[in-house]
Amino acid sequence: MENYYASSPLNRLSWLRTSKSYLSSALSNPSALFLPFNDRLEVLCTKDGSTGAPSLAFVKLGQIKAALSQERKTMEGVDGKEWETQKRGEEGLEEERNEPILVFLGVEEEGETLPEKEREPDGRPIWAIQLAAPAPGAKEETKEKLSKIREELVQGGREWTDLRIGGKPIQWDWAGVFATARHMIDWNARNRYCPSCGRATRSVWAGWKRACIPDSPVPGVEGRTPCVSSKQVHNFSYPRTDPVVIMAVLSPDREKILLGRQKTWPAKFYSCLAGFFEPGESLENAVRREVKEEAGIKVDQVLYHSSQPWPYPSSLMIGCLAVASANSSTPRVDLDNELEDARWVDRKALVEILSKKEQSGFSRQELDRIQAASQGEATGQEGEEKKKLVESDIRLPPPTAIAHQLIKAWAMGDVLLPPPGVGKAKV
Repeated sequence: MENYYASSPLNRLSWLRTSKSYLSSALSNPSALFLPFNDRLEVLCTKDGSTGAPSLAFVKLGQIKAALSQERKTMEGVDGKEWETQKRGEEGLEEERNEPILVFLGVEEEGETLPEKEREPDGRPIWAIQLAAPAPGAKEETKEKLSKIREELVQGGREWTDLRIGGKPIQWDWAGVFATARHMIDWNARNRYCPSCGRATRSVWAGWKRACIPDSPVPGVEGRTPCVSSKQVHNFSYPRTDPVVIMAVLSPDREKILLGRQKTWPAKFYSCLAGFFEPGESLENAVRREVKEEAGIKVDQVLYHSSQPWPYPSSLMIGCLAVASANSSTPRVDLDNELEDARWVDRKALVEILSKKEQSGFSRQELDRIQAASQGEATGQEGEEKKKLVESDIRLPPPTAIAHQLIKAWAMGDVLLPPPGVGKAKV
């Protein structure tokens, strides 16, 4: 199956990310569209007046052009070679620091034939751009220019939107475009300095790599000695994707599913167990380790189900079904203390929950509470509330999350599992 965020109508044209001529053409193409983000990584959207469902609000080059350098500078050294040897001076470096993050996402094309080598690919170019606040010390002219652009963009029914909030998803196909755009904008924003020498970096390959600015000063270091990695590939930073296992853990008789909750989550909210891969782990062993650490349950069989990009900020969720061993006991959450509660829930209760229409994402208040939890003590679900929790009142992730699809696939009998005792996995 194909999960939300996993589908896209774009051809990424990755082999053209080093082509200055093509990218310049794609930037100035009259049909080109740009997807704007703000400082909070909220995306520009419009909302349907009757349903409230959001749609991505793409804009034309003319609406954001004032934020970009001259075209020749925007695409200068896009291959990371020609540009590296050029000296910029203080004014040029100030431009670099305040240049909006711009990422080429691909072209919206008709058909699936490969483009001819002799001519540019057909289709509408699609870009993502972050119109963030200027860097400290920026000129007043730069601040006023960016402020004016942001104000104009939120006119005509457009607004900055966090798509995790509420239960109305954007169009399924374009969710994948948003996921790529948010992932890449966030990665570029987090990697503005070289991890080797501390110099500022700039985007190359149209947002898909970053490289040291060779004539920029190193904080706290006199002179401008070359980056120690300038002779190797390490002076480039590449986008990262963090693999995560997420699993629907079934009881030995396959009639119950293990759900857990973190104490920062809203009351009654439960989901599948999940965790990051560790170095040297296979998919199967990552599932077994995470389930044992979080809930004290030993897992035998592990079956792959599907995957989902998760751009908050840069994960790839690898969904699995796992079957607990015959001697599994009551879940315990005192090993790594990551979960506040874990419990077995039977199929009948989940079918009843899934039949309810009011399933939705987090509210703004709930999301802010989760994000702030790392800075303070979260109260979690009250003890009496946990004891009185009725299974049919459990709140599940929305359909846009792979956790929901894993739970639903099992509850509705849409997965084929080996019968107990057959095909037992070995560690």
